[in-house]
Amino acid sequence: HAFLHHAQPVFTTTEILARNLVRDSGCSRLPQIIPNAFPPGSEAGLAETNPAAPDDPIRFYWFSQTIGPGRGLESLAAALRSVTGNWELHLRGEMRGYQDWFDTTFAQVDPDRIVVHAPVPNRELCAASAAFDVGLALEIPSYPNHDLTASNKIFEYLRSGLAVLATATSGQLEVMSQCPDAGWCIPPGEPAPLTAALQHCVDSRSSVLRAGAAAREASETIWAWDTYSSKIESSLLEACS
Repeated sequence: HAFLHHAQPVFTTTEILARNLVRDSGCSRLPQIIPNAFPPGSEAGLAETNPAAPDDPIRFYWFSQTIGPGRGLESLAAALRSVTGNWELHLRGEMRGYQDWFDTTFAQVDPDRIVVHAPVPNRELCAASAAFDVGLALEIPSYPNHDLTASNKIFEYLRSGLAVLATATSGQLEVMSQCPDAGWCIPPGEPAPLTAALQHCVDSRSSVLRAGAAAREASETIWAWDTYSSKIESSLLEACS
């Protein structure tokens, strides 16, 4: 609260988070919104790593530093049990002691459909992510922070040209409402709507491809990093003058 009253400048990542900070602090000054957007990835890398062949499986993709509980993977595992057709699940991260949890959680999912990838450096993440089709941002709004912020995952998926399948937290709805053609939002923590959305992706590759193209366009226009980096620079210069 003290920072919001006295710091110059003040930034946060979503408008809904900014409004809640103002309400809770009693300060009338609204922080500037700087989303967790990223500079564009390599067009050449995207073209090389994201081929689209009609007989390829739909490749669902999720990444985090840790593959573990409390990140929406429980609902994903439950949903995937009922998804038919040609699909794969690709997870990127480290188990960090959660191997037993993972084995139990995904016990009823065909292990031949699941591929676990090692983390990559940030500079390589865009090209590595672009090898897939649908990016999963399955945050659970258990805490206000999880509800009011927007996951880095969404912006990484957008710039990588992936269709986005996101849970309808307040922060993620704010992002996706500005680029609705880039994917789909579903209720958090509920396997049935997630199953339906995953099945739609498997059944309609054309929908996935359209959403992926819209995602890439949104990353270069609505969520262009250059727009926000210039705002940061201007605010810092003004604060120092």
